[in-house]
Amino acid sequence: MARPQKKGLDYFPFDVGFFGVKSPEVRILKSRYHADGVVVYIYLLCTIYSNGYYFLVDNWEDFIFVISDEFKISCDKVEQIITFLCNRSMLLKLEVKGCIGDAVLTSHGIQMRYAQAMKRRKKRIAEFKGEYWLLTETEEAELDTFLQSDPFIDFSANNSENENSFSANNPINSEINSTNKNKLNETKLKENNDLEVSKKVSNKKENLESYDEIFENCKVAGLYKEAFIEFIRHLKASYGIVVLNDRLYGMIAALDTKYHNDVNGKITELNRSIVCGYKRLECEGD
Repeated sequence: MARPQKKGLDYFPFDVGFFGVKSPEVRILKSRYHADGVVVYIYLLCTIYSNGYYFLVDNWEDFIFVISDEFKISCDKVEQIITFLCNRSMLLKLEVKGCIGDAVLTSHGIQMRYAQAMKRRKKRIAEFKGEYWLLTETEEAELDTFLQSDPFIDFSANNSENENSFSANNPINSEINSTNKNKLNETKLKENNDLEVSKKVSNKKENLESYDEIFENCKVAGLYKEAFIEFIRHLKASYGIVVLNDRLYGMIAALDTKYHNDVNGKITELNRSIVCGYKRLECEGD
């Protein structure tokens, strides 16, 4: 008998900017409801992701009471926190018609992150979306394209969750697997970058350069290179923008002009552009 496919997630990405400028709504939530607001929000995320991209609440009153008892918060305050989350689009409460339950909890952001997490299982959106789906066809197409072509994802044949379990019990194997996976990722990054670079045709001769070659030519390395890769990944994941050779050279030159030898300043601008959701670096201008 085939093993049933796992629907929910065992873990979900937790952004290090959760309490910072990247999440102004969380800061307001914390200022209004203090730790109670944050813990209820995280509890709801865990509940939803453990089920998939939404959670069906059978009995709303019982659900609120369970949260209240779990964290020693009044039921009224739990209701207030959930209302705040819904008003800020951090959560969506859908009323359910019929006798299957009282409400469904989900959100656009939750479903977007769930779809991105499913790439680890090499799943296309059509394979797991169903009721209460919120993403548009355009967003689905962009995500499917990203899941197929993202050079930073390891699509090895082994199940990642099994690898994590195996590694946890075998420190030596964990170190070996980590080294092998890094080499594999570097190889795949090089191969995929070769497919995404721009083509410059001069005298009928093609000149192709990978990102790695450009970084090497421009002496971009270490944490600076990692920050650049994350910004490139951000552009593709968020906006479907592929950074071509000319633009990459231009960004490196613009950062050099603005910060000269201040590598930390360059890294800060790259990271700030990701956090603020920019399509261009500040130094690139309009």
